[in-house]
Amino acid sequence: MKIIEVIGLDCSKKENETLVYKAALSLPFFKNSDLESLDATMLEGAIKKMQDKYPIMVGYIFCSKNSKFPHFSIMIKHSENNAMLGTIYALCLKEGLAKVAIFEYDYIKNYLKGGQ
Repeated sequence: MKIIEVIGLDCSKKENETLVYKAALSLPFFKNSDLESLDATMLEGAIKKMQDKYPIMVGYIFCSKNSKFPHFSIMIKHSENNAMLGTIYALCLKEGLAKVAIFEYDYIKNYLKGGQ
């Protein structure tokens, strides 16, 4: 499954939520972790490590007030030129953080390490 497909999964389905968390666990930050131990604090730590080392950052986290479809929107941007890189949609913050970690790791690996 491609990164864009993982990030776009509808996590109202438990099997999709599990796929997203398993994808996050495949990142090198979580070598000794499992689904039960993965939490928002661990995800935040991985995101902070990437953002401290590379010019990528979360631009905003927006919580929808739509009662029929409550969700979070998380914008990721390049921290030097402020270019918007993508928007992550999630039903809860843990899911959103997992998707951000996956997105940022993929972006760094495929775009920043090879040159900007």
